[in-house]
Amino acid sequence: MFDKLKSTCFFSILTLMSSNGLFAQEIPATKAADLKDPLMVILHGEVNTPLVVPPGNVVPNHIKEFGFYHSGWFSTDKIVDSAPFSTFVNLVIDRNLTENLEAAKKNGVKVWIELFPTFFSRKVKRDDFYERWQVVKAQLKPYEDIIYALDPLDEPFHKTPMSDYEMADYLNDIGYLLESDFPNAKRAITLTKDSVGKFKKSGKDAPYDPNKCRFAGVMGKICEGYLPGSYNLFGADYYAHVDFQEDVVNDLMYITRNHLADYYIIPKAFKSTNYTNMTEEQLVNRARQAYDFATQNEGIVAIYPFVWVSFEDSKHSYVGTEDLPTLRKEYERIGKAIKLFRE
Repeated sequence: MFDKLKSTCFFSILTLMSSNGLFAQEIPATKAADLKDPLMVILHGEVNTPLVVPPGNVVPNHIKEFGFYHSGWFSTDKIVDSAPFSTFVNLVIDRNLTENLEAAKKNGVKVWIELFPTFFSRKVKRDDFYERWQVVKAQLKPYEDIIYALDPLDEPFHKTPMSDYEMADYLNDIGYLLESDFPNAKRAITLTKDSVGKFKKSGKDAPYDPNKCRFAGVMGKICEGYLPGSYNLFGADYYAHVDFQEDVVNDLMYITRNHLADYYIIPKAFKSTNYTNMTEEQLVNRARQAYDFATQNEGIVAIYPFVWVSFEDSKHSYVGTEDLPTLRKEYERIGKAIKLFRE
């Protein structure tokens, strides 16, 4: 009788999972506020059997990935903490790289790797970047199967001594190098709102460069340039204001409309006196806005909140999601909904 009960429960669970997968595109996506955690059911018998019951969340198939900025920069403990509700963790190559790669693999998550120390020094091109890359490549190759994205420089067109054109050319070269050595990894670029605005103002896939523009009557300034074509994953950040930056993301998708690219969104997930000072409840609402926006845009494949670990820069303190219990609980629900029962 007990074996029959177990078989019946297991069959019911599989049926529910199959039904979710079969009809997910026909049923409206579950709103972020309505997402539920999976339930654990214990079947008692000669041996107690735990079963995880899918909660019935409808998560669109295009949303594949979830993880936090800085989730793997500082210690393997941070990887362990965020892994249960993440599909990837964020590493930087000059901080215990092999140890952190091992921790990610052990905890069943992929990695999004920041490569800026290899290619840049203070946002300026390194002359020895190729030699540095050969060393890093050798470290990464044994973990090629868990590399989700390679990211050469955060906010590359923002506050750099290099011109937009020099930066674009160099990024393009880096992108083709990454594609050659790690063809299955995404090649990612994060732009600021200002950078997105510069590209949009040009009227084409081009950054605004005041030194390389021409006047065109009522059109005003027309500027030439390009976004690197060797990248296939784009995101844009903007942490001011209370609401999620839908307009910035829409502008990003517009300026990259001729690229064969996917997108990630970057909800603000920290408290600070910098930018707009927000309460935890406001940050929860922003997380929900971001998730609901992603469900309605098929090009968005990943949600990448900033930031997991609390930190300080030269002027401000940032309290990350790991130290904000209410916000953390919200992102745990969102992350689990994306990560679990997706097959």
